[in-house]
Amino acid sequence: MSKIPKAKLISEIPKERYRSVDGLSVPKVGDILELDQGFTSENGSAMVLAYHPTAGGEDSYEIEVYETEIKLID
Repeated sequence: MSKIPKAKLISEIPKERYRSVDGLSVPKVGDILELDQGFTSENGSAMVLAYHPTAGGEDSYEIEVYETEIKLID
């Protein structure tokens, strides 16, 4: 089983780049994200699709972040 890469959110994210799963959760600087897959934005910048897991194992939101908006965690 492979380890899921994680990162800390270090920037505020505009509403159009995240979707709250529970209808209440919004991204906050300092949140720990589980990274899913990388892709290239329309302007050619590297981005990552990520999820914010809850203590119960569910995701509270999904988010698209530029690599410069996160800091990888070992």
